[in-house]
Amino acid sequence: MIYRVDAPLFFAYADHVQQRILDLAAARGPGLRYVILDAQAIFYLDATATDALARMTADLKSRGCALLLARVRDPVLAVLQANPYADGATRDLPTFPSVRDAFAATRTTHRVNPFPGPSGDTQPRRGLSLT
Repeated sequence: MIYRVDAPLFFAYADHVQQRILDLAAARGPGLRYVILDAQAIFYLDATATDALARMTADLKSRGCALLLARVRDPVLAVLQANPYADGATRDLPTFPSVRDAFAATRTTHRVNPFPGPSGDTQPRRGLSLT
């Protein structure tokens, strides 16, 4: 599933985006393994949005589904990597330079590792995190 957010994420909008993605993921059923968040238009995250994304990441993970980030801006990625909410659920999200690259990674013989190791391991900051 691919979801695009066309605005900065802040307190007034974050919970709506989180709930919308979770509702769509639930409607897809237990076979859904990846949610690609096209984050190109997100240039700002406040604490509420950071918390909402962490909770959503943890919720998806509990369903066996991984959140992948596409076209995320460096300042937004830095906030997510430093995020303490939900036990740091957004710290090691796989990131890709394009939605096409993220989608292709879900289609390869080697699947994207939906739950990469802790920061500082051999996983690349951007690109493929394969198992």
